[in-house]
Amino acid sequence: MTRVWGGVLWLLANACSPSEPALPEVRVRRGVVRATGPGRPLADGRFLADDPGDGLVACIRLFSVDLPAPGDLVALGGASPDTALAFSPDGERLLVGATGGVVLVLDAWSGEVLARRALAETAVRAVAWSADGGRVWAAEQSPDAAVLALDPSDLATVASYDLAAEVGTAAPAPDDLYGLYQLPSVSGLHPLPDGSVLALGTHGWDTPEGRRNASRVLRLRVEGDRLVPVAAWPAEGAADVVLGASDLRGQRLGIALRRSASGPAPTELPVDGVLELSLPDLRVTDAIRFAPTPGFDQVFVWDALALVDGGLVVGTGDGRVIAHVGGEERETALGAPRDPALPIAASVGFLRSVGADVWAVTSRSWAPGSTDPETRPGRLHPDERVVARFHREGATLVERNLYRSPYDVGGIAVGPAEVAVAAGPRQDARTDLFGALVFDVAGGDPVVCATEGPAYHALALAPDGRVAVAEVPWLDGGSVRGGYRVTVLR
Repeated sequence: MTRVWGGVLWLLANACSPSEPALPEVRVRRGVVRATGPGRPLADGRFLADDPGDGLVACIRLFSVDLPAPGDLVALGGASPDTALAFSPDGERLLVGATGGVVLVLDAWSGEVLARRALAETAVRAVAWSADGGRVWAAEQSPDAAVLALDPSDLATVASYDLAAEVGTAAPAPDDLYGLYQLPSVSGLHPLPDGSVLALGTHGWDTPEGRRNASRVLRLRVEGDRLVPVAAWPAEGAADVVLGASDLRGQRLGIALRRSASGPAPTELPVDGVLELSLPDLRVTDAIRFAPTPGFDQVFVWDALALVDGGLVVGTGDGRVIAHVGGEERETALGAPRDPALPIAASVGFLRSVGADVWAVTSRSWAPGSTDPETRPGRLHPDERVVARFHREGATLVERNLYRSPYDVGGIAVGPAEVAVAAGPRQDARTDLFGALVFDVAGGDPVVCATEGPAYHALALAPDGRVAVAEVPWLDGGSVRGGYRVTVLR
């Protein structure tokens, strides 16, 4: 197989005059030379320079920065700490939002902390940069569910808006390990070219009368020291749904709708489907529903939604990739059950569109009806834990590459030349399969960027191939191992 590598590094000695000390140099083999100048100095004394030649296939760590300890969340068997990452448009800075409510702006080459601020005691669920890099956005999961426009130089607040006013607030029990997730939050932030931002406010919480959901999408604009809503969906009140994956393409916003509330679902909304809104007024332009596979009671779309010309592509919890383009719908059974009598699936939890291609990532095998989410069926799905690349022609998806992975893959980030997939927490005792897998957009096997700890599923990719991952602690035989940090590799 021809191997085309993205973000691949190898080390050479730097040629210097006899009077100068020799400095090691990091050269990047990418197939084409993209950098200009003699190379960028790194924090440890090395220099980074592009090299079109052949060399050792490797990936190096540029830096790591510790994040606030996630408390007892991991030790008590809870989820990995939520983390949001975003490179600035020029790739020079990295924006980090962490569990514990901290926001950081880092030098994306050295790891120097350029600005730091504690926003809340809970979590920062989403971060984003404006198109010109002159403003950053952050959104909390907190009693207020604040959306904040911040100055990236010092993270001072420019303006803010509390989404709790739209979707309600809650007071979870103090001994609830997952109480954080009862608080209002956002499922996405999408900065717009005019300086406004789309904030997808969402909330699901328990009450004595049963489970409730409330969600609303707002377009917010800075006016003085306030964020002011200038458009909303629904136009009045909140929707009885939870907002999932979202994608913005031109004047189109696609949102996967889910629901966990008690009682009948609203019939006018495509629950377990996708709602499409148009900008700038957030008017509903399409509502797409998907039928579940036999043996499954719903179509669950996690972080697997991509808008494309003329339609969209989704990945579903029952293992399908569904393309809905030009009024035509076609399915690809990537991780779907092969035997209707034995509904074992590998969910397509993550999916992105890159040019004319669609990249999808499947989970470990599972079967409906299991009372223990850690239990795997006795028979495994043949396409579990794969990274798949499809070429799209209208609604038709043609398989180009299928990488069967020994890693527990989850999360995906795309750039102009690379696709990065996270290798995260495992259900076995292996500790040598953590980090990021970096693929060339043309496919082939990945370059492995290894980390000490598991990579959280939200990762970021810079235009030049640097990948940022959040390393999270993991539970090993009752003991917590590793640390909570952001690591940048190339």
